[in-house]
Amino acid sequence: MPRPSFRNLRPRWRTAFRKLFWRCESSGRRMFYFERGLYLQKNKKTVDYTALDALVKRGQQGDKTAVEALLMAFKPMLWSVVSRYVYNREELEDAYQEACAVFVEGVRDFALDARVYFQTFMQGRLVHYFLKRREGRFSTSLAGTLSLDMPVEGADGAVALAELILDEKADVEGACVAAEQQKALLRAYRKLSPGQREVLRFQYLEKGTLSELAAQKGVSPAAITQTHKRALAALKRHL
Repeated sequence: MPRPSFRNLRPRWRTAFRKLFWRCESSGRRMFYFERGLYLQKNKKTVDYTALDALVKRGQQGDKTAVEALLMAFKPMLWSVVSRYVYNREELEDAYQEACAVFVEGVRDFALDARVYFQTFMQGRLVHYFLKRREGRFSTSLAGTLSLDMPVEGADGAVALAELILDEKADVEGACVAAEQQKALLRAYRKLSPGQREVLRFQYLEKGTLSELAAQKGVSPAAITQTHKRALAALKRHL
């Protein structure tokens, strides 16, 4: 009995990726996609990463469409890492959102001239992040960027802002590891006054300085600084 051929089997996600990259001006290439990364193959012997590098470069230049295309292409890898290191099923969706944020940060940090494949670099970064997540410790730079870049629905960026604040303060670092604790922090953020929320959003999400906010509002910098200190103290008090 002849061995079955797997060449004609085409998983749905592979077809979806092929259509996706056709829309990204790569329709002239013969593409095959594997779960642990994206490999753009012209034939059996050589691998062409030109289209992938072009997407990464566009993403580094601020092209949101390119970043979304990369996220879609590497979605199986993201879920693979998440399912390997997150055991609580209720946390899977939140963990996947974190993985997306780590991925976006990785796109910005990846050196196109480095002697490492993009998918290898990205998988290593994801594994490193979730190992630290499982142990309850985070890198300040990684968590800070993650909180700034991840969109949060329905709370004016409250969850992202809270993650940044907690990670930068040594006395409360690690207090917001689990998803349940993040929700508690979001509730604490909502208890702040409108002025306090405005100051925190402007500094951490809009990347402005307290002096710039004071100039915009026509008040003294000392008043804005005092509001900022009270906002941080109130967050800790409500936790």
